[in-house]
Parts: sequence; C-alpha cells; structure tokens
Amino acid sequence: MSSPIVRFTSLDRMIAFLRLWSGEQALEPGESGLRLVQARVAGGPRDALAILSLPSATMGDAMARAARTAGGQCFVGAGKHFVQYRDPRAPLGYDVTRLEAVSDGVSLVLYGLDQTRSYTIEAEIPFDKLLLNLELQREPRIPAVEPGHDSFLLTVRRGLGPVVLEYLNRTFAKHPGLRASAALCEPPGDSAFKREPAFWLVRLSDVPPRLLGLLTRTPGLMLFAPILDHVAVAVGHRHPLHLGACRHALPEDRMFLFAPPPRGVIVIDPTPALAPLADLVRIGGRAGARLDGNTAADIAVMRPAAPEPLVIPLRIEAAPAQVAADRVTPCPPRRSSRDQRSARAQPR
Repeated sequence: MSSPIVRFTSLDRMIAFLRLWSGEQALEPGESGLRLVQARVAGGPRDALAILSLPSATMGDAMARAARTAGGQCFVGAGKHFVQYRDPRAPLGYDVTRLEAVSDGVSLVLYGLDQTRSYTIEAEIPFDKLLLNLELQREPRIPAVEPGHDSFLLTVRRGLGPVVLEYLNRTFAKHPGLRASAALCEPPGDSAFKREPAFWLVRLSDVPPRLLGLLTRTPGLMLFAPILDHVAVAVGHRHPLHLGACRHALPEDRMFLFAPPPRGVIVIDPTPALAPLADLVRIGGRAGARLDGNTAADIAVMRPAAPEPLVIPLRIEAAPAQVAADRVTPCPPRRSSRDQRSARAQPR
C-alpha cells in the first residue's frame, strides 16, 4: 500500500489523532514508521503533517476514520503527490486529472476535494521529544487496586528516605506476601547552578489498598502506576498518548517516570538495580558503638575458668586413756543356739 499522509491545521489536532491511533496500532518512529513534520503553504499558515506506513488497506480505513474524528484529512500516494483518501462519500476513492508542476522548493502536493495545497517542509518534530514534553492529564480519581495489577513505583525525597523506608519495612514485615525493593537515584553533577535533587525509588508489589491514599497525599512522596516494565505515570494522571504503543520511542535501558508539572518527566539512565527493602533499612545497635576496629571497650570477651583443687588437711591423734575399747567375741558357726545367746561382750 502507498504511504498515507494525515493533514491537521494545528498541533493539538494531530496529538488527538495520535492518541486515537495509538489505541489501535503501535507507533514506530523511523524511516518505515511514523514521521511528524511542520509544513507551510506559500503565503499560507503552517500545518502539521503525520506521515505513516501501513501494511494493509484495512489499517488505512481505520487510520482515515481516526483522522476524520480528530479533524484531519487523510491522503494517499507516492513521491510528492498525494490524493485524498476514500471516505463514505467516495467509497472507491478519489483521483486527479492533472498533476501540479512541482518546483524545487515544494516538498509535497496534497490534492484535496476542495483545494490543492503545495507544502514546503519547514521542521521535523521528533516523536520521542513530543512524547516526553506532552503534559499529563488529570484523572478524576485514584485507580482501584486489581489483583495482579497492584505494583507501583514510589519516589521519596532523599531526606525522607530513612523514615519512609523504615516505615514501609515495618508495614511489609507484618504481611509476608508483600514485597518491596528500593534504590537511591542521584543526578549527574554536570552543573553547579542547575542540579536535580536526589531521591529514593521504591518498587512496591501487592500494595494494600489502604496505603494508596497515604502514599499519594504525603508531601515529598509521589506514587506512579507502571505502564510498561520501565515506564510509569503518576497516579491520578494519564498521558495524552497510549504509552504501551510507544515502546519503540522509550528505550528499555532507561526508566521513564511521567510526573505532572512542574516536575515533568524523570529519566533514570541506566535503569537502577533495586535491592530488597530489608537490606537498606537502618540496622539497630547501641548508641555510641565504635566501628573503628578497636572494640575492646564495647565487647566483653569471656572464657571458662579451670576448677581450683580442693585441699583438706588430715591429722592423726592418740585416743584418750580413759576411753576403753570394747572387745567382741565372735560365735563359731557350729555352736548351738543356746551358746550363741550366751555370747556377750566382755571388758578387756
């Protein structure tokens, strides 16, 4: 199929078309994909043109419907000549009887039903820059937590990091199924006059619904809902385009956090390695503990003692003279029982 071109009288209408089209088709910038330009008719206003590449006529019909919904016109052709795309008034399409003469300064000629326009391209609109500079739109309420889709990203100011991380660690420790990891993100020191503040990035999984309100209303914290593994949008807002269809303009080796103004987009390059939250919280210990290697005054070393020998002095003395010893006469075993009864102890 020939390459289609969609013409808009303003950039806002082209953004509305990109939102509609990104809901049906992935947007792939490049030579074979999407190209956005600003072009002007000699002596006329500047228009916004979107040049696309479609593999089938079925997609062309869907693109033409999205263009008409956003207030644009769709053209199809090749080279520098493009004729208006078919619509309900002309199901078989349109044709021209005579081609316009193209001068060296003319980039494109669009043959419309009402007018023929010869455009000169003045500027390219980089799709990735347009994507990052679009302002977020506010959502009416915080989205509900759904099973399997309850993972969030949280940014915390560096000064609040220790307190927030410790609180989250205590909260998540009570629920074994909850998981959390974090990393400290610091900006490069390119300029001493304009330096972005450092912050903690926390990934929360299986977040209890009761925590969403606390994390979104606390100053210094900003909660993000992931769109892709490396792309997230601030909770309570949405991007004008469907970011899931724009993954080719968002490299996977970086992380993109779309925040509302005046913060704007936060790009973390490269993607941070998150550590378990339990490994980052402050470890408790005694105040004033010394960690310089000299621990003799802080740590008591004990060892078992050998048993002492028990010594008791013994002494033999003569018995007193007035104490007489008794003598016992044993009875032979063959004596009669009468003789045994007559046996008695006799004094010496």
